[in-house]
Amino acid sequence: ILQRANLGLDPALATSAYASDARLIFDYPGMPETFQGHAAIRSSYVRTFGQVDPGTPIELTFRFKPPGLTSDRQAGVYRIDATAGGRSITLYGRFAVRLVKEQGAWRFAEDRGTPATAADYEQLPPAELGTK
Repeated sequence: ILQRANLGLDPALATSAYASDARLIFDYPGMPETFQGHAAIRSSYVRTFGQVDPGTPIELTFRFKPPGLTSDRQAGVYRIDATAGGRSITLYGRFAVRLVKEQGAWRFAEDRGTPATAADYEQLPPAELGTK
C-alpha cells in the first residue's frame, strides 16, 4: 500500500495502511516527530507529498531484515527516490514496524523511521514479497 501511495502521492491511501490509533514516528536527528491516529498520520503524508515536484512520484523500496514478511514485527531499510525543486534526491532510512489485524487486514500499529545509509540498504537482499 505504501509503495502505491507514494507513487500516486495519495495521502488517503497511505493512511489506510495504518490502524486507527497507530503511531508514525520519525526519529531523525534534529527533527523527531510522532503522529498518532489517522488525522495526524494523514497530515504527515500531505506535508511529505507536498514537498515533491507535482506529478513526480516518490519511489519507495524496502529491504527486510530476516525473517522478512513473516511476523507481526518487521524491520529493515528503505530507499526513497524523488524529485524536489527540480533535483533528484535519494534518501535512506531504517524502519521498524509492529502490525495488528484491524477490520480483517494487517495494518501498522507502530511505524518508526530512523537514519540509514546507502551501505545499510545494500547489505540487505532485495525484497521478494509485496510491500511494507
